[in-house]
Amino acid sequence: MRRVTLQLILLTLMSLTLFGCEGSPQQKDAVSGDKLYIPEGYKTQLTSLKLTEAVSLPYFTKPFICVAKDQEQQQFAVVFYTESKIKTVKLLISYEEVIKRIESKGFNIKIGTTSLQNLHLFEINNELYWNFEDGTGKIYLNLQGEVVTDPFKTKIAA
Repeated sequence: MRRVTLQLILLTLMSLTLFGCEGSPQQKDAVSGDKLYIPEGYKTQLTSLKLTEAVSLPYFTKPFICVAKDQEQQQFAVVFYTESKIKTVKLLISYEEVIKRIESKGFNIKIGTTSLQNLHLFEINNELYWNFEDGTGKIYLNLQGEVVTDPFKTKIAA
């Protein structure tokens, strides 16, 4: 009986300790498992730019990036740094073509599957790069669709 009481007390203390960490000020930064960063009103801002969203590519931190298209179906990367600071970059190849190029390099990525959530568009050294990682490998492409071995050094692979 004494052992069961001791276990219950220990379990209660452990629960209270974990409960106390829930809203700690130390957890302000986004980490894996946190909510994705999606700015409020970004679709309204797209409309004001005369663009419609093709696909959003949220990540855990700013900037928020989405692929949008104009009336002629030209695709753009729209980078939302803040509510008032937005950059629009014309995409040289479409989102769909990026997926085909990644698949041609041996990765299994299909529209409508969870593997598609592993496709991101990141800004690195003021340039945009496509990134796909599936746990077995990773690939970076520049906006021309060329494989980049290390976007932090911007060398193009053969």
